[in-house]
Amino acid sequence: MVAALVCVPGALALIILFKADPVTSSNIASTILIISLLGLLLSPWLYSKEGNRTRAEKLITICSIWLLISGIAHVTWELSWCFVHPYLHNVTEKDKWAWIWWAYGVADHRYLISDSATVILEWVTATIGGPLTLYAFYLLKKNSRKAGLCILVTSLMDLYGAVLFFGTEVLNGFPNIDTEHFVNFWIKFWGLNSLWVFFSIFCIYVAISVLDIKSDNRDRSDVEFMKSS
Repeated sequence: MVAALVCVPGALALIILFKADPVTSSNIASTILIISLLGLLLSPWLYSKEGNRTRAEKLITICSIWLLISGIAHVTWELSWCFVHPYLHNVTEKDKWAWIWWAYGVADHRYLISDSATVILEWVTATIGGPLTLYAFYLLKKNSRKAGLCILVTSLMDLYGAVLFFGTEVLNGFPNIDTEHFVNFWIKFWGLNSLWVFFSIFCIYVAISVLDIKSDNRDRSDVEFMKSS
């Protein structure tokens, strides 16, 4: 968790304070970020200290972690990009103020040229998807019966956006993606963005299968309690 939180701001601090190489820093930070995120997301399943936790409880925990990660990403990096993207058209690694967006933009040039489809997608994701995802996380932590439906809606939104995000580039032969550098293509573009494909599908499964069963059990318990009363 700590590594995921500090790798990007830590790299930026090294660039500003110690003149670290922006390209190398972005490559290292993005690699650490995806490894730490995967470790964090899979930790409830792989390293659970509570041996009596059920499979459903572990799946719900992973889902809640993803909702928090996704929601924070939407309302921080993506929302801020929506406001600054007009000023990123000519930025380079020397523009330290823009490094946090440039670091990804060198892999996906759509973020440095204000691609219209990307701008629309990010505005919707940041202003609607982000708050809704965080609300779904809140409902899940509160054990609300509304959590399943909210998770289903926000996960479908994320999955739809991710399919458009990847599909427009794949079908056109990656015109805006740096396919020559391993980190840019496989880590930044495919690796980080694929999280929204895999874990959106995962959360849809949790919302339909696990939380639906949980709600049914809770309803059954309520009926039994009312009968006993």
